[in-house]
Amino acid sequence: MKQFEVGKTYQMSSICNADCIWEYVVVDRTAKTITIQSTHNSTIKKCRVHTAESNACDVETVFPLGNYSMCPKLRADSQKIVSEDLEQHQLNVEYTNLQKAILLLAKSMCIMPIGSSRRLRAQATLDDFKKRREDLKSKGAKLILNV
Repeated sequence: MKQFEVGKTYQMSSICNADCIWEYVVVDRTAKTITIQSTHNSTIKKCRVHTAESNACDVETVFPLGNYSMCPKLRADSQKIVSEDLEQHQLNVEYTNLQKAILLLAKSMCIMPIGSSRRLRAQATLDDFKKRREDLKSKGAKLILNV
């Protein structure tokens, strides 16, 4: 059975959206548990290895977000490909921050009077943000989720 290794980074993705990716580093392990740290916000969790799931696929499996219908699974065979470098991570961070800015700007525009110079400037900024977001997406940027 393939097992989690301390110090290695593993990924899991949402069943509903393959662009939603969580990354964890294995910090510590015992025979029945692994301790993982999120690469996004450094949250540390201790997860029990799910025996039935692990035996069924011959790979250690844990459920960092809980065990529920359609929950993402972290598996020992989902080790992060090392070729994704710092530049790609920076693209992902910029893409995520840009998405947040777009949502906040669109929300604030709701209370601005239609036709006001402030709203027109906000709309121009929003359009620029959306163009940049599409540019980043075309380069393979993905949304980073808080865990």
